[in-house]
Amino acid sequence: MKEDMRRIVQAGYEQGNYHQHFHTNPDPNPFERRLLDLLGEYLPAGANVLDLGSGTGIPYDRYLVAQGYHLTGVDFSSKHLALARQHVPQATYLQGDFTRLAFPPESWDGIVSLYAIFHLPRQEHPALFASMYCWLKPRGAILLTLGARAAEYEVEADWLGAPMAWSGYDSDTYKRLLTEAGFELRVCEFEGAPGDEEYHFWVLAQKG
Repeated sequence: MKEDMRRIVQAGYEQGNYHQHFHTNPDPNPFERRLLDLLGEYLPAGANVLDLGSGTGIPYDRYLVAQGYHLTGVDFSSKHLALARQHVPQATYLQGDFTRLAFPPESWDGIVSLYAIFHLPRQEHPALFASMYCWLKPRGAILLTLGARAAEYEVEADWLGAPMAWSGYDSDTYKRLLTEAGFELRVCEFEGAPGDEEYHFWVLAQKG
């Protein structure tokens, strides 16, 4: 399932029209801006921030760079990376599977991963949280968008023009997994409600 899911997700973002449907506004909405600003309360001036699954770079990378942070994004969609480099030329972008990259311990002040982790098999999520914890500097912070309900593996045949796959846990399980990884939970909020197009679980946490 792991490789099949990656293949579906990568092809879906290359072939589909996600970039024309979601997050087309170059500025975060009020909900997103508030959480990004809360993240900033845990970051030093000029922080080095890593974005895992950075997509097209808007609105989040653009907003973070405007706050004076040094942004590095990772994504495996060449189409989205090309757009990100146009949208946020001040940032550095790397192509690859962020679960298979290795960064030195304590190399980042902050890590964000928005609308990306639920495209990985959920069995891999605990190891990813452990990697984030390792990569963060002491008292560093993460801001994550996670699934809002449990689903081991789901595929939609036509999602914005191409198949797409999801996998995730419920919010209580994510709280437990992040706490077990060593994080101190600071903010946990739902975006939207069941049945909405955007229904997700957002978590801001700090390295303990």
